[in-house]
Amino acid sequence: MRPVSHIDALWACTTCDLPRGERPAQAASESLTDVVAEFRFDAPTSAAELAAIELSCAWCFETHRVQLVRLFLARDRKRAVLVFRAPDAESVRLACRHAGMPFEWACP
Repeated sequence: MRPVSHIDALWACTTCDLPRGERPAQAASESLTDVVAEFRFDAPTSAAELAAIELSCAWCFETHRVQLVRLFLARDRKRAVLVFRAPDAESVRLACRHAGMPFEWACP
C-alpha cells in the first residue's frame, strides 16, 4: 500500500463553470454527494466540447440523477477532473459510459 503523501502526477489546470441548461430541481429528501472523476483524452479537448457531450446526453444524466458541478481542465487539455453531484459514484460511471465520456476513475 502506498503512503497517503505519494503523488502520482501533478498538473496545472484552469477551473471552468460550464454553461448549464435548465435542470429540474432536486427533491429536498434526495441525498446527493460530490463525486470526482478523472478523464484522459487522446486529443486536446475544450470545456465547450465536454459541455456539449453532457448536454447531448442530458437524458442519461437526468435518468441517473447526475449533475456536472465543476470542471478542472489541464493546460494540455488532455486531462480533466470533473466534480458531479449524484447519488453515488456508480451513477456517475453509468451516465459517463452512456455519454461516451471515457473516465479513468470516479469516487465519492
